[in-house]
Order: sequence, then C-alpha cells, then structure tokens
Amino acid sequence: MIVALSFALNYINWLSSTSSNAGAPDYWKLVKFIFIPSSIEDIKTLKFMLREIILPFVSIDYTFTFTLIMFALLGIFSAFKKKEQSRIYIIIPFSILLALIASSMGFFPVAARLMLFIPMEIMILSAAGFDVIYDKCWNEKTMPVFAVLVFMLGSVAFRRCLNSFFPSNVYMKGSEVAANVKYLKENLTPSDKIYVSRYAIPVFLYENKYSYIEPLHGEALTSKLPLEINNCILGQSTRKYYFNKPFSYDGYTDMNAIDEDISLIVKYPSVYIFSSHNELGVPVIIEKLKNYGTVQEVVSLHNNPLYHFLRKD
Repeated sequence: MIVALSFALNYINWLSSTSSNAGAPDYWKLVKFIFIPSSIEDIKTLKFMLREIILPFVSIDYTFTFTLIMFALLGIFSAFKKKEQSRIYIIIPFSILLALIASSMGFFPVAARLMLFIPMEIMILSAAGFDVIYDKCWNEKTMPVFAVLVFMLGSVAFRRCLNSFFPSNVYMKGSEVAANVKYLKENLTPSDKIYVSRYAIPVFLYENKYSYIEPLHGEALTSKLPLEINNCILGQSTRKYYFNKPFSYDGYTDMNAIDEDISLIVKYPSVYIFSSHNELGVPVIIEKLKNYGTVQEVVSLHNNPLYHFLRKD
C-alpha cells in the first residue's frame, strides 16, 4: 500500500504539472517503455531505460543489483509453491508489468523519479527469495559463512546508499557552491540583490538551509519564474529542448527567458549572479550585462563562478 501510494502521489504531484510543459507530451512518446525493440537505437534506449528503473541499485553496485534480482526471481518462483504468500508475491511483479505497459502506451515516461517504487518492490520480492535460501541452506555448518556473506552484502550496500543519497553528497556540500554562499554571507549588503539561475535554485536553498517548498522566509515558491523574493531574484530556465531524441539534453538557449531575467537584474545597482552545474545560459547573461555595467568574477571554484554586477548609473 505504501509503495502504491508513493507511486500515485509522485504521478499526481509531478506529472500533473509536467504534462502541461511545452514539448512534454512529445518527449513522453520518445521515452515510453519499449517491449519489442525494432532497431539498434531502440536497444540502446531500452538498456538506458532498464538502468533508470534500477538506478538506486546500480548506483550502489552491479553485483548487489544482480544478487537482489536473483533473489527476487527466486521469490516469484517460491510464491507458486507457498499458497499463503502467492497473492502478495504475484501481485508485485504484475504491478511492475502493468506500469511498464502503461508507460509503453504513453501514459508516463520512463524517468528515474517515477520509477523509484520498482526497486522497493524488488527488495520485497528478494526477501521472499532470501527465505527460500534460508530454509534450504541454514544449518550449523553453513550458518556462520552464510551470515557473514549476507551481513557484508547488506552493510556495503547500506554504506554506499548513504554516500550516494545524502543531500550533503549530492550537492557536494563544502565544495560545489559553499565558497559562493560563504562569500555572499560575508560581503552581501542590504542594498545588494542575488540572481539565482534556474538550475542553481535547489542547491542555493539547500546551502542556505531553506525548504524548497517554502524557500525564503516562509514565502512559497508557487509563482511562475522569474520571481523576486526578498533580496533574491529566482531565474527561469534559459534552455529549451528539441525533444527529438530519448534521454537527450539537445537544445538551444532561450533568449526570451534571458532577456526577461536581465530586465529584472538591471533594475538594481548591485546584483550577485549565482549559478551551478555550468548552466549554459549564464555566460550569455554575463555578456549581456556588460552592456549595462561592469561584471566581476569574485569566486572561481569548482566550475561554479560567482559574479558581481554593478550597474552604470
């Protein structure tokens, strides 16, 4: 029930907004699940899709992934022999199959965010498979070796999970943009503004200990970007995508979005330009801002420069 509710909430909350984005329905057609590949490109795409589906495991270790899937297959096989377990352990693989069929019909794309429930179901099935091995192999001779192997498998995977999914590691706290945040805290004056590029918003909020739902002092981020909140200008996406290839980021710079963001920046005499992930629209913004004043790079670490714009008055 928890897994099903998680999927439903993800589907409703994420896709209800994503489905209205320009180009999204066309893109979904490109990344719907492929049951029967008809070309080499289809095979490559299917391989990528399977990786997306088991991404949490793959990011831990391929051996761990293979082991869990073998346990899960054994769990399905055992379900047919143990009638009291058959309902739950047969429902799970059929629910996964139903999701993949729905995706193949174009109801949603194969995206890691929406597929996170599948690894949980694989874990549940693998527990059933583990029970089979436990029943067959657990005795005084095999018990110590078996227990040590299982403990090592579990502890290594758990440790690597922590390393992979802690926000402090995802955002490289202390390295990626920490110097930029530190500089702002030490040098920002009441009259300064901070322009935060679209893809830098999550890490900016994280490093400043704000919630993404209520980013800046309790004001919810519900309005369309760009958005001015307190001393911040939250920028919009400066990148448009072609949506002509599965799992591709091919696209072009959105000059209209850049001009709209710049119109907000130049309203103020002093603005810091905060970016992350080498956002392609930021260099264009910097070049255009030079027509209105001076731009100085004040922090230059980890390919995430922090700029300071001073308007000519």
